[in-house]
Amino acid sequence: MEGPQSNYDVENYKQAAGDLANPIKPVEVRMAALQTLKQLNEKYAPKESKEAAQPEVKQVKIGNKSYDARRGKHGKYYVQMGNTYYEVTE
Repeated sequence: MEGPQSNYDVENYKQAAGDLANPIKPVEVRMAALQTLKQLNEKYAPKESKEAAQPEVKQVKIGNKSYDARRGKHGKYYVQMGNTYYEVTE
């Protein structure tokens, strides 16, 4: 779990992890613990940004040639021609 969590969620996570790992607990209790862990993991999972979902390299056509455009730090794509980088606009 990343980022700030409530004390309740942290304790709940620890309890569920212990219940899940305990072979003496009934299957129903272990399955409930697994559901709790899944819910807490979803709650605190980092949200994927739109920028992160974009590919690092994409094909662009300039005239009748195709080039690899690479994504820069700010999410914009650039094509390198010689020593110069050109921003790709669509």
